[in-house]
Amino acid sequence: MDASTIFQENTLVGNIKIAASKTISNYIMPNIYYDFLSKYKDVKLDILTINSSSIIDKILKNELDIGLIEVDTQNSSLIKEKLADDELIVVSSDEKHPQIAFIDAIKKRWILREIGSGTREIFMNKIGEIAKELDIFMQLQDFEEIKTIVLNNKNTVTSLSKVIVQKELDEKKLFQIKLKNLELKREFYLVYHKEKSKNLLFETFVEFIKSRF
Repeated sequence: MDASTIFQENTLVGNIKIAASKTISNYIMPNIYYDFLSKYKDVKLDILTINSSSIIDKILKNELDIGLIEVDTQNSSLIKEKLADDELIVVSSDEKHPQIAFIDAIKKRWILREIGSGTREIFMNKIGEIAKELDIFMQLQDFEEIKTIVLNNKNTVTSLSKVIVQKELDEKKLFQIKLKNLELKREFYLVYHKEKSKNLLFETFVEFIKSRF
């Protein structure tokens, strides 16, 4: 169903279907959703948390109004707006591991996100052919599962958005391994269908999200 709205006496009424990738959904959007619904009490948000490739697929099928993704897309059927920059970092719970290393010199078990996730896609694309040399031991959907494994097993390593592991870095439970000659930068994007019918609720929500990023 398309986002619909009625505007009367400064009140928005309607429904929006939105999906966000897991990094964005878990660590950025909760307060944005809360504040928007607190301001516009007659609006309903149908919220999904799925990976970036699934979001793009649902947008193309007109099953979503808005998507928030972690990967670039050149699909001509989508409108894409950059929201923010992000950084993926490599971390381990082994404080004795060299703090600076070439990625192919990290001889640990890699615990990565599942195929289809923005985090996984960016990481694999950035490292290129080196990906074939990594010991990819496990692939999981949940960030907290990945962190639990890495926190409790010093022979493991992962690559996640810095925002996800900032608390553990500050508490010196995880340690960043800076990569020689490699930066894992990416962007967060807001996407919607090129033929999407815009209305006041849609435009207000989009501007609210952009202002908070």
